[in-house]
Amino acid sequence: MSPRFLLTLLFFFTLLPGFGQTAQEYLGRGAAKLEKGLFDDAIVELDKAIALDSLNALAYYHRGNAKFDKEAFNAAKADYRKAIQLNPNIGSAYFNLGVIAFKGGFYPQAKEKFDETLIYQKDNVTCYYMRGLVNHELGQYNAAIADLDYALALDPTYYDALAQRGHTKAYLQDFDGALQDLEKAIALNNNLEFAYAYRGYVHYKREEYKEALQDLDQALDINEDLTVAYLYRSHVKAVLKDKRGAYQDMASSDDEGWEEEDPIIWE
Repeated sequence: MSPRFLLTLLFFFTLLPGFGQTAQEYLGRGAAKLEKGLFDDAIVELDKAIALDSLNALAYYHRGNAKFDKEAFNAAKADYRKAIQLNPNIGSAYFNLGVIAFKGGFYPQAKEKFDETLIYQKDNVTCYYMRGLVNHELGQYNAAIADLDYALALDPTYYDALAQRGHTKAYLQDFDGALQDLEKAIALNNNLEFAYAYRGYVHYKREEYKEALQDLDQALDINEDLTVAYLYRSHVKAVLKDKRGAYQDMASSDDEGWEEEDPIIWE
């Protein structure tokens, strides 16, 4: 084979798409497409980065983010775990694993991942909020309050944290404190359906049934699929002897018939 032919062949290959590209270049393109919300395109680029460099932790992390945003949570979980295996210092990977575990109802595992996140990101306000949610679900209400207090110390306008702290205070029978938090949350965001639902629950516990119904109706006006609002409203209607209404709301609060296409698993 002549030298001229070899040079011609080499030149031809350099014209092919992707020829000579490095893993870092594919990683950069993948991250840029991810930033633009082009999740499938990002995955294609990141697949190429990983094919060239199977030890590139950031490529797995960004591919996990693309899959997470596509709600392919099991696939995202595998990528985050690989990223952490290669580089244990990627705090956001722990956080997203915690969110996935929380979404799947794996609360102890979610708490473990949020604990790990805070080792690397001590001022991650959203992590304190999410760990507060987890502690509430685990029935560890005082721990939940402590996390939500910390989140609000970092960001006093964090209305989601205010609403959740109000909800947790209600479970601790601190109804006055609960109302204060929930009213602050609604003042900051008057379309926060959870705040109305939780305030409705407080009114229900205080036997203020008219106010409870107003809040729960408002929550469902904002989000007609809010199952917790149907649940709380069914309790109010039962007290008011509206048996049919209570039954209908209780049925609407039950989402057991709904199945995810790709249910989250944890092992």
